[in-house]
Amino acid sequence: MSRSPIEAAAPSDVVANYRQGWSALSELIGQGRSFSGYERNCTFLNIKGKRFATASAATGLDLIDDSRAIATCDWDDDGHLDLWVMNRTAPRVRFLRNQGGQWFSLGTSLQLELRGTTSNRDAIGARVVVKLKGDPKPMVRTVRAGDGFLSQSSKRLHFGFDSTSELERLTVHWPSGKAEDFDVSKIEIGAKSYLPRRGRASRAERDGTFLLTQGGAIDWPNWTERLPEKAPAAAVSNREAATRTWIIGRVPMPGTEKNLGKPTLLNLWSSTCSDCVSELTEWTKAEKRIRTAGLDIVALSVDHLSGDPVTRGEAFLKKINFPFKHDKATQAQVNAMEVVHRTFVERQQPLPVPTSFLLDAQGRVAAIYKGRVTVETLLSDVALLNARLIVQRDSAVPYPGRWSSRPFSANPNRVAATFEKAGQINEAAAYLEQFLSGARDYLQGEFGSTEQQLITVITAHTLLGDFLLKLQRSPKASLVYANLLKLAPKDGDLHQSIGEHLLRQNLAKPALAHLKLANSLLPQNANLAFNTGLASLGSGQAKQALSFFQNALKLQPNDPVTLYQMAAALELLNRREEAITHCRAALKARPNWDLAEQKLATLLRP
Repeated sequence: MSRSPIEAAAPSDVVANYRQGWSALSELIGQGRSFSGYERNCTFLNIKGKRFATASAATGLDLIDDSRAIATCDWDDDGHLDLWVMNRTAPRVRFLRNQGGQWFSLGTSLQLELRGTTSNRDAIGARVVVKLKGDPKPMVRTVRAGDGFLSQSSKRLHFGFDSTSELERLTVHWPSGKAEDFDVSKIEIGAKSYLPRRGRASRAERDGTFLLTQGGAIDWPNWTERLPEKAPAAAVSNREAATRTWIIGRVPMPGTEKNLGKPTLLNLWSSTCSDCVSELTEWTKAEKRIRTAGLDIVALSVDHLSGDPVTRGEAFLKKINFPFKHDKATQAQVNAMEVVHRTFVERQQPLPVPTSFLLDAQGRVAAIYKGRVTVETLLSDVALLNARLIVQRDSAVPYPGRWSSRPFSANPNRVAATFEKAGQINEAAAYLEQFLSGARDYLQGEFGSTEQQLITVITAHTLLGDFLLKLQRSPKASLVYANLLKLAPKDGDLHQSIGEHLLRQNLAKPALAHLKLANSLLPQNANLAFNTGLASLGSGQAKQALSFFQNALKLQPNDPVTLYQMAAALELLNRREEAITHCRAALKARPNWDLAEQKLATLLRP
């Protein structure tokens, strides 16, 4: 891994190496590799505040998860703290239920929820001090808004006690600075039942959990809904289970026609794969249902790519009388599917067989199935293709919930970037050309406003132009960039960036149009005015160049480089004396400058 740059203005090569290191690390993690060498999680037991003992294996927490964050809460309301752990590797989130009471006594507990009145309502920053009878050392807890890396534990404060403990004093130091003692006679410790009920429960059902409101009020928390008794569990198997990934923000499948006319399933299969054989047989038997749903299937055999006899697969299809289209998969098709898969599925494992891609009628990827997919799943998803986008998003996850993020919009640049990352610049450029040739159709019905979709088109043009320049296809790159003069006529920063990029490639004429537009939008930018002058000079427009250099000099007086270029422009305009004056001014601003001295010697020559 590259080291983080120490200085804020680090050299570009240092920053590039650092970013490359993180990119390589992310790729390894995506392949299922370990972030820190399969280092097991560690758990330590506090021994009466004097030392810690390793209890990793005994607690069952020594998992090889590359864990990075942990949050505590009494998830099942049994009075014992449970854990939610965030990992770099799968499962990304793991729930660990505290079941220690099955083997040894966990004592009892008190849980306090605080509510501020003159302080902030969540009582963030409040400190609670609990004093037990016969114990000279008080227990202290603080309400925090964030208590760890990428984590936030429950704001309900948890105190664990011996079963014989009695409260002597409970003090809350509120964020406002005031301390308040609460009547401990109204607070009982010792959980009897923590399972919340709908409606008001008896006091016995709520013993051990109290709501303390600033001002002295003591009550029980108002349960608004019952917590789930079980956390979503991830399937654990040595063999990777079949997966379905529904795509939010559909993009075209590389190399596929713009309008297929109907939904199409592209299926990779092999005659040596038992799941493939079962899958194709099931689809054959359900031909009528599949065709009635309006779905077309194209089965692409990979036998020839792995060195297996092609005839075996052909014989199998003939034997079951396979009624749908079938062919041999090309290396380009498999590569395209792999790139799309790596773009949308974070775990970067090679595609298995069978793998299927569901395309909508516009040729956009709607779903990726790794492993066998049933007819019922296919028919359900085909019906889902035209459902409301919100419904589609809800169907993209395996369990219900509330969304905190905005829906993804279509972003073909991600697919192009995956091609680029694989060193396939030609394929990246071809993909963006495919998208831009039918952008209106590809973006139809997708998430995002018209303005957001326009931004997608603009960024695709920009990236395509960059790829074409890397491929040394400058004339085509210039034409692609030129489209942006109409698509983004008010984005000065964009056209400045494009113009300067073209200028560095010695493409002065195409650069000039972008720089002039940027100049009209950013008239107070001295560097922009200077570069526009350079582009004008490189385009043979010395008079125009002089005007931009003069403006740059007003914004940045006595700049030696601008004075030097003004001398070059004046020389081309046969204004020799003025050129000599500006050249001397450049040398005065930067003494002993070889380039200016050479120019002055040339101008002074008879």
